[in-house]
Amino acid sequence: MRFGVRWTDRARQALSYLLGAFGLVAGLAWNDAIQESIRVFFPLDNKGLLANFSTP
Repeated sequence: MRFGVRWTDRARQALSYLLGAFGLVAGLAWNDAIQESIRVFFPLDNKGLLANFSTP
């Protein structure tokens, strides 16, 4: 029988939390990068295709 938590179980759980946090930060960074690239390549000015459909 096992009473208590082993060190390896705690290390595995801590590593899981660290990798999850890293994934979250990387996802947020990619989100900003993708949004900025869309702004650069498809600017929202009054001359674009989207402006023709959105103005009355």
